[in-house]
Amino acid sequence: MTPLWVAAAVTTPASAFAAAWEPGPRLLSGPHRRPARFAAAALLLAPALAGAAVAVTGTPPLRMRVTALRHPTPATVSRLTLQGRPSPASPSRSPTPATRPSPRTSR
Repeated sequence: MTPLWVAAAVTTPASAFAAAWEPGPRLLSGPHRRPARFAAAALLLAPALAGAAVAVTGTPPLRMRVTALRHPTPATVSRLTLQGRPSPASPSRSPTPATRPSPRTSR
C-alpha cells in the first residue's frame, strides 16, 4: 500500500511545490537569520569542543606498559600483552570491606 504523502507528491504538479511551506524554526528566518544560525552552530558544537579539550588536556586514566609482544612477521603484531594500573592523577578506588576478598584459611 502506498503512503498518502508519496501519492500526493507524485500526483501534485511541480509548480505547487515552488511556494510550499517549509518547516523550520521561526528564529532562524528573517532579518536575524545569520546571527541566529551562528548562535545555533555554536550551541551545537560547544559540548563536543569542551569534551575534546578535556580529553586533550587531561591526564590519561590508565598507565599501560607493554609486557609481551608477539609478531610472526616483521610487519605484523598478533598478540600484545599490557599491564595497566591507574595513573597517579586519577582517584584510586580502594575496595570497601564488603568487597574485600576474605582471607583463606588452610586446614
